[in-house]
Amino acid sequence: MQRKNHQRRSITRRSRRGVSVLWLIVIMPLALTGLIFTIETGRLWLARAEVEDALEAAALAGVIEWDQTLEVNNQISTQIPRQMAAEMAESNTVQGINFAFSDPDLNYLPYEVGQIQTHLNGNKQASGELIFGAITQTQPTVIFDPEANPLLPTYYRAVLARSAFQIPSQCSLGGFSLGPFTIQSETVAMIDEAGRARIVRIDAIATP
Repeated sequence: MQRKNHQRRSITRRSRRGVSVLWLIVIMPLALTGLIFTIETGRLWLARAEVEDALEAAALAGVIEWDQTLEVNNQISTQIPRQMAAEMAESNTVQGINFAFSDPDLNYLPYEVGQIQTHLNGNKQASGELIFGAITQTQPTVIFDPEANPLLPTYYRAVLARSAFQIPSQCSLGGFSLGPFTIQSETVAMIDEAGRARIVRIDAIATP
């Protein structure tokens, strides 16, 4: 009788161990997936903040340089301000990767007298990464216009910097990776009525 009870207890223990192993097999991949997702989400939040810092540095540097150029010689050319913006952006890193704009021309198209108004501020494309223009309205909404003449006294000179920066995934499970990830962000810097450069939140971008 005792032997039978002992055998039953042994079978019960083995059954419990089998169930535990089964649960471990089921739960382990889910736990690892959750851990990877948590790590990657944290990296994305940090990377977004770093991209925004780089864009703010670019927009501020670009609009300050442009404002000084306009004040000194009344030239609308944005080539040097764009280079200054890119240099300031590149001094930042995103997850250890040096930030850089993807367009080597920095969305620059030289302005020539007689050209159509679209290229007044040297913007090659309205969807480019660096767009020079002006804040043409602050109330009731803030409007940024890439085609506005920055020399008009009622406008505020402004630069929009945007990026779709890609970062790789650092985690994988069974050869599967969540990345790479693309972080899209944009920011605008303006010269306000006091002559100070500051970041501003816009409500709309004017279109032709």
